[in-house]
Amino acid sequence: MTQRHTGLKNKCGGGTPDAGMRLGRRLSDRKTTLADKNSDIVRLRDDARGFLAEDMRPALANEELREVFSGHPSDVTPLRRGTG
Repeated sequence: MTQRHTGLKNKCGGGTPDAGMRLGRRLSDRKTTLADKNSDIVRLRDDARGFLAEDMRPALANEELREVFSGHPSDVTPLRRGTG
């Protein structure tokens, strides 16, 4: 019977069956892969927050300038094109 069922043969000898060892290796590999992916996700999320903060900075500065200059006459005189 142990010739056809190698798992039983290993179990009778006191060792872990081959299928259990393979499953353990695959599980360990999957845990490592999952940890790597999770760290990548955290890094990308932090990068996205940084990019959004940098992207909003000019918009906030423009809004602040508009508030400062609203209601005040402009000191800028537009240039006129010459005729000819």
